[in-house]
Amino acid sequence: MRDLGLALPPAAEGLFSGENRPPVQLSPEQLDVLEADVLVVGLYGTFADDATIADPPFRNLRVAQEGRAILLPELSETNGAMSFGSVLSLPVAPEQLAPRLAAALDGDPATPVPAA
Repeated sequence: MRDLGLALPPAAEGLFSGENRPPVQLSPEQLDVLEADVLVVGLYGTFADDATIADPPFRNLRVAQEGRAILLPELSETNGAMSFGSVLSLPVAPEQLAPRLAAALDGDPATPVPAA
């Protein structure tokens, strides 16, 4: 993601970076740490349920309201490529993610983000 020119907001940097970081669980009151120019969400576990993404705490995020959230279903090729990070999958991730990022960042909330 950094190679694509993206960076974590300062509020999220400490939570989502570093080699020895534990899995992060955010309460609904903490979701504002996810506010960014674009948000890429891998749908796993609790977030694999569409109802969780439809819940008001997530829907009320500006990034979600403005169509700048990219949702990657757990079994999608893009999610797999980003999760595994192997020599074979790494080239697939930016190839598939780039059009979604372009749509999410074009400044027009009406632009649909291509499905994963």
